[in-house]
Amino acid sequence: MKDGVGTGLAGAKDYSAVVQWKLNQKRKLAAYEENRAALADQCEFAGKLLRDRLEARDQLAMQKQSHYALQLTKSTVDDSATVRVVTVITLVYLSFTVVAVSRLRGYSCSLFQQLTRLA
Repeated sequence: MKDGVGTGLAGAKDYSAVVQWKLNQKRKLAAYEENRAALADQCEFAGKLLRDRLEARDQLAMQKQSHYALQLTKSTVDDSATVRVVTVITLVYLSFTVVAVSRLRGYSCSLFQQLTRLA
């Protein structure tokens, strides 16, 4: 019978099924949104952990470089002090050597002149 009563009842059943389906989709969407927010928080937390780890690694590398630079500076200072000592010793001995050689050379020249006069 197509008097509209049967069609209306079937239509009401279809309408309630559509409404139920729509509610289910809204719930799924809300669940997906919650999951998205939770994943975003986890990603943010993981990024923060990674940044902190990288900063700690960089700080350790900078600390090692600073330590090596300090050792190099100390070594340079020690070398500089050694060079100063060698310079002072050379200055003293070289001046005495110059004086001694000039006196010895002057004595040799006068001795040579005396020997040539005798001959």
